[in-house]
Amino acid sequence: VWTRSGGTLQLVVSMPAGTEVTPIRFTAKGVNRLVRVHPGRRTTLSFRVPAGGAWSLHFHSRKRGYVGDRAVSAVADKVTFERH
Repeated sequence: VWTRSGGTLQLVVSMPAGTEVTPIRFTAKGVNRLVRVHPGRRTTLSFRVPAGGAWSLHFHSRKRGYVGDRAVSAVADKVTFERH
């Protein structure tokens, strides 16, 4: 995100039904948040984005998700940014 005024980044993440609870770590300058995403449920996350230039949010999970023998991952099916 590149913003002069700052704002809030909102993500709605989910894992497919039939998988296990998946821990995902989100990091950015001033952010280190571990979120447990439950299968078949949507989880809404909000992150304050500082003003004054580029800001990046990174995510990582050490746990792999599977439905049967098919590898799956979390999806952010809604991403919004609201300026302040």
